[in-house]
Amino acid sequence: SVFSHNTSDYKFDTTHFVSADDTVKFYKIKFTNKKNKDETYKLTFWINPTFGPNEEKSSRYLLTDYFEEMNSVCIRNVYNTNFNHITCFMSSTSPIVEYQINKILFKSITIEVELGGNEEKDFAFMLGTEIGNDNVKALRDKYQDIDKINKELDKVKKTWEDKLGS
Repeated sequence: SVFSHNTSDYKFDTTHFVSADDTVKFYKIKFTNKKNKDETYKLTFWINPTFGPNEEKSSRYLLTDYFEEMNSVCIRNVYNTNFNHITCFMSSTSPIVEYQINKILFKSITIEVELGGNEEKDFAFMLGTEIGNDNVKALRDKYQDIDKINKELDKVKKTWEDKLGS
């Protein structure tokens, strides 16, 4: 899915897709500064995670940590036997400059995008799951830059073309 937003100051197109092989969803963004001067924009990606039958019963049991070396926020529900082995992660191809992990209802990460006048930049947010932090790091590292994510998008498109016959 592709979503576009356009103002007099900036434009962004967001492409949402899931990896063909891995347990990660991408939010690939093409961001354009439409001003004639340099600007720094802060963009926040947030989720309202539920690791259990419903939000009311599970949200207070989520353990959340920020790992600078992985540029990721990781979330686990160690109290639910169905989900205690799963780690959810939020990350970005850009460095995380702020994060909220102590909120019951949502978790968020924020990045800064510095753009010159009329400049355009591609980056992505990621939301994924894995078994344990070592596997999270490996999956995060696999998609550490936008070129790898663009290749994954091409792979997903090809997979669907093959399945549906274009």
